[in-house]
Amino acid sequence: MFLRPLLLFTLVIASPALAQRTTNNVVTSSDDAFGRAVGNDKIGIYTTESVRGFNPIEAGNVRIEGLYFDQQSTPSVRLVDSSAVRVGYATKGYPFPAPTGIADLLIEKYEGKRVISIDAEAESYRNFSGSMQLKLPIQGERLGISAGIGTRFARVPQGRDGNFLSAGINLDWRPYDGAEIVVFASRFHVTKMRTSPTFFPSGSFAPPHVSRRRFVGQPWADGKSNGITNGGYAKLPLGSFRLEAGVFRSIKDDPLVFADLALGTGSDGSISNRLIIADKDSYAASTSGEIRLTYAWGSARARHRLLADVRGRTQRRLFGGQQAIALGASVADVPDIRPQPIFAFGPDDRSHVRQFTFGLGYNLDVKGTGTLGLAVQKSSYRKQTLFANPTLPSLVSRDKPLLFSVNGTLELLPGLSAYGGFVRGLEESAIAPDVASNRNEAPPALRTRQMDAGLRYAFSPKLSMIIGLFNVKKPYFNLDATNRFRELGSVSNRGVEFSLAGTVVPGVTAVAGALLLDPQVSGEAVTLGIIGPRPAGSVARRAIANLDWKPVGQDAWSFDLAYECFSGATGDRLNTFTSPARTTFGLGARYRFRIGNAKLLLRGQVVNLFNDYGWKVSSSGGFTFTLPRKAVINLAADF
Repeated sequence: MFLRPLLLFTLVIASPALAQRTTNNVVTSSDDAFGRAVGNDKIGIYTTESVRGFNPIEAGNVRIEGLYFDQQSTPSVRLVDSSAVRVGYATKGYPFPAPTGIADLLIEKYEGKRVISIDAEAESYRNFSGSMQLKLPIQGERLGISAGIGTRFARVPQGRDGNFLSAGINLDWRPYDGAEIVVFASRFHVTKMRTSPTFFPSGSFAPPHVSRRRFVGQPWADGKSNGITNGGYAKLPLGSFRLEAGVFRSIKDDPLVFADLALGTGSDGSISNRLIIADKDSYAASTSGEIRLTYAWGSARARHRLLADVRGRTQRRLFGGQQAIALGASVADVPDIRPQPIFAFGPDDRSHVRQFTFGLGYNLDVKGTGTLGLAVQKSSYRKQTLFANPTLPSLVSRDKPLLFSVNGTLELLPGLSAYGGFVRGLEESAIAPDVASNRNEAPPALRTRQMDAGLRYAFSPKLSMIIGLFNVKKPYFNLDATNRFRELGSVSNRGVEFSLAGTVVPGVTAVAGALLLDPQVSGEAVTLGIIGPRPAGSVARRAIANLDWKPVGQDAWSFDLAYECFSGATGDRLNTFTSPARTTFGLGARYRFRIGNAKLLLRGQVVNLFNDYGWKVSSSGGFTFTLPRKAVINLAADF
């Protein structure tokens, strides 16, 4: 069914999409189950957008190659080779940890030799994608470029997708052993972003099942978006010193985007008020960077590191001015197309953030005993919001907190280590959601803190287990009774996390994990009954398991199995009901072969094997259905 269009696509387009190179495998490259992405594959109990119940990207905890990056737009997949979530034991030795965890992005780089990779992919429902990646030498192994282009043509019946074009290029220079200087630029462009409804139930129940293979949005609600990520970094050993520095530019430019809100969705599929939010020329841009100087000394048994660090950012946003288009009563599962309105947008509000942070850190690593990390940071933060409405005064918030962290590990027995830490941070809050009366408005930065502790046991050099406890505390922002997004109290996310990762027996690699989360909101809004004690959209339990089996004695075939399970999510701000739990399975196989000097990989997958129907619940109480069963076939070639 898929092979013929796939082969035609490969021959016609020399730059096909979203690649899986012949050696990429997210399961075999994962050190733990806390979250990793390689190419399009993602596994783990966390993602770069969800760690311990919070979002590291919204909090401002993204790094590029370990250096501070204020992400406004998702970097192109042509630029980012892989990503990992740094949390718990994975922050061992990491400079200046953060309460909401760290999303660390690794850049696609020149590998010291010429490589040309072509990839093509076909999915169910006439979705096609492809990419080309070139790695070319300029001066031997020392200097080269990596460049890629990709595209994706999506015809998903239920919407929530679009047509993508992405490109990225970097120049990678290694002037001497251990040194690296990288400069890069990337773009992505999305068109035909069809918008499907988000359902807000009228009572204590989940929305009724609607067809996931029928588009019921408005054909004129067709958005477009652009993203830019440029920058560069250097990592230079200088004797006993090491200098690391990076500066990055991130831009999100949305010429026109839409949200489709099905307010008051009844159990029979009726909608009391269908509301389309149209937003024109929303814009966010940030320049951020970090300079870190490390001095290392010591013996083979005990190593010391002293760090001095400066990071900063300046960020500008345009928001507001959106148009609310009330369609009135509607239905959930039948196309209800209305005439395209005449758009009339208002003026935009503006915000400007400026922040600088100075830090000192010390790390000790004693072989066979453990590690210790100490850090202190002084941050200066200022945010100004200017409203287009002249009757509203500008808002200015300032903060100059002293932040500190301590973390360490202790080897208790051969293979068994304990770890623990405490960290205070200054992090951004989420912006107001689409359904809020102050949509896209961003609160000032929040003082946050985290404590965690646990055990790690290495069964072998290739198989380890981690179990940990954590407690993260933050001010809590959400919708009040008037639908305004504001501070309603404080939230404490306590939980237990488990990870098992590595080679179980020869040829079998496993990544398995579980999260038990107990989020609790406290404050006047809870006492007065405005909201319940649990955040809307919170999920108490999540478990994942991934297996990769490569039969011993051959290199051609491997097989993979994926399992993911979520408990029900808190369905509304008053905690009156919980959405149904959901479980999905996936199967896949890889076949590796050669044609001449070319290495090829043919991969097939079935995602959501049993076509489980589930709901995702946002923090504002909006329901979106999970995607149906999908078959994918992918052909990749390395030359």
